[in-house]
Amino acid sequence: MSRSIGDGVVHGCGVSSEPEVAEHVLGVGDLAMVVGSDGVFEFMSNETISKLVLQHLPLTDSEQSVTDIIVAADNVWRQFSL
Repeated sequence: MSRSIGDGVVHGCGVSSEPEVAEHVLGVGDLAMVVGSDGVFEFMSNETISKLVLQHLPLTDSEQSVTDIIVAADNVWRQFSL
């Protein structure tokens, strides 16, 4: 839905209907993969997210990694929205 809004209504304000796409070939050194929306990546760096995930390696508790990312992203978002 948000991508279609960027087509006509708010394109002039900088909203794009073109998604960002990145490719990475998984290798032996890759320990985890995090998939998230701009709700996470807009406010948190890849390094910060990686540190949160690395605390739970080996990934015996991936749910806790996800919870940590959500809580951290929410805390940062709240700081920006005040």
